[in-house]
Amino acid sequence: MKYKLYSIVLTLIVVLSIPNISSAQCADPTNLDTINVSNDKIIWQWDAVTNAVKYDYVIDTNTTYMGSTGGISTTGISVVTMGLKGNTQYCIHVRAFCGGTDTSAWVTFCATTKPNPTTGINNINKGNTSFEIYPNPTNETVNIQYNGQKAAGYSIHNIIGKKLISGSLQQESTAVNISSLPKGVYIINLIAGEKRQTLKLYKE
Repeated sequence: MKYKLYSIVLTLIVVLSIPNISSAQCADPTNLDTINVSNDKIIWQWDAVTNAVKYDYVIDTNTTYMGSTGGISTTGISVVTMGLKGNTQYCIHVRAFCGGTDTSAWVTFCATTKPNPTTGINNINKGNTSFEIYPNPTNETVNIQYNGQKAAGYSIHNIIGKKLISGSLQQESTAVNISSLPKGVYIINLIAGEKRQTLKLYKE
C-alpha cells in the first residue's frame, strides 16, 4: 500500500514539473513609432518579436482596432504608407503571428501628417503636356483634363498601391465615376508617352 502511494505521489511530481508547452503566446509588437512623417507619407516601424514569422497590419483613422479585416501581412518591421491626406491623424494596428493560431494582441500607434492645403483643382504642366483633375475632393465623379498630343491613360490606386480603376484619357476632358469607392485618399497615376505624373484624389 505504501509502495502504491509513493508511486502516485512520484507520478504527480513528474507531471507537475513538465512545462506547459501548449501555453506559448506570441508577444505583442513593441516600440511602435514613425521614422518619417510628411504631408502625404508616413513610414512606420516596430521592434521585432521573437519567434514571429510575419506581422499583420491595418492602417486607418481609428484609434482602436475595429476588427473588420485581418489586415495586410508583411515579414518586415517597417511599413511605408503613401498618398495620405495632409494634417490628418492615421493609426497603424499591428499584431505578430508566430505560427498556427498563435498571434499577439493588436497594438495601435497613431501619427498626424503635416499640413497639406488642397484646392479644388490640381494641375500639372510639363512641357507640352498638362493634366488637371477636378473637383477634388469629390464624392462621385472626377474630371481629368488632358492637353497633349500623345495617347494617355490613367489608373486610380488605394494608399497601399492596389489598382482599382484604369482607362484611357480623351483629349480635353475625361469623366471618371468613383462613386463605388469608399471614402478616403487615392492616388491617380497619369501617363502620356514617357511622362508619368501622380496626383492625390480625396473621396468624400
